[in-house]
Amino acid sequence: DRTITGTVTSADDKLPIPGVSVRIKGANTGTSTDATGKFTLNVGAGTVLEFTSIGYTKQSRTVGTANTINVVLVSDAQSLNEVVITTSLGIRRSAASTGYSSQTLDNKSLTEGKVTNLVTGLASKVAGLQINLNNNGVNPTTRVILRGNRSLTGNNEALIVVDGVPVPKDVLAALNPNDVEDVTVLKGANAASLYGSEGVNGVLIVTTKKGKNGNNQVNFSSTTSLETVAYMPKMQESFGNGYDLNTYVPYENTSWGPKYDGSIVTVGPTLANGAEWKLPYSAIENEKMNFWDTGRTFQNDLSFSGGDDKSTYFFSVQDVKIKGIIPKDENRRTSARM
Repeated sequence: DRTITGTVTSADDKLPIPGVSVRIKGANTGTSTDATGKFTLNVGAGTVLEFTSIGYTKQSRTVGTANTINVVLVSDAQSLNEVVITTSLGIRRSAASTGYSSQTLDNKSLTEGKVTNLVTGLASKVAGLQINLNNNGVNPTTRVILRGNRSLTGNNEALIVVDGVPVPKDVLAALNPNDVEDVTVLKGANAASLYGSEGVNGVLIVTTKKGKNGNNQVNFSSTTSLETVAYMPKMQESFGNGYDLNTYVPYENTSWGPKYDGSIVTVGPTLANGAEWKLPYSAIENEKMNFWDTGRTFQNDLSFSGGDDKSTYFFSVQDVKIKGIIPKDENRRTSARM
């Protein structure tokens, strides 16, 4: 036998690979590369050496007359896809191996109906998820509750994590739904082991889009939507309001006045100049419906993405202008992300 030395490097970046297993084929003896990718082994001529490492294709080399054997390992994409990573920044595990309930929604599911708010895009898509709107305006504040109300005085809302970073819930309202790759919802109590006490109410893990290796892409979309009040409660149109007195009496029921007859009546007191305001005493058609406006939403999205083996990029711009059904309820949001 003689001493064989060598270095194992990666075909991708030409850097040495530490921890590569160097074994004699058919035997239980061998060694591994050090931090600089070098190895030393005593073997005889004609011995077959096998070089293996996680994420790389196995190679075999036969010892000849040379005392140095340098090996270049090629990445094994299939093996890399099978690596399981579990950290507090995200979860990539098979459903059978998790000890908690989880559900993942892709971008197509989240943007159905061209929603302008990511929270409203989650509504009715996750079992046990409760979305509470604190107002019905064009820019509402929301409460995201996953496991019900656990405390009368404490926080009951789910923890929001965007690209591995816990963020305030207001970030979701400012996030462009079209920039989201997927949302993973963790509902089990064991999910708190990843995020501590803040995760006891469940966790929403938001992963945003990133550039991909390949052809450069430019995407543009423009959406216009209209909103109207569908209906109002049916009101009686037989009797008017008020009564035949010139002074207000607080204990009188003024909701049931005389029956409508279409006659011309004086409304309010006579003015100082003797003028009077007179109207037909009859029900006004669509009186309450006329209060509401037609809501309009104009949404424009533009994104650029692409990259190569060395770097990738993703840039997006969104402009949203919303006019609500309540008069003068308007909001405009312009956001950019790189």
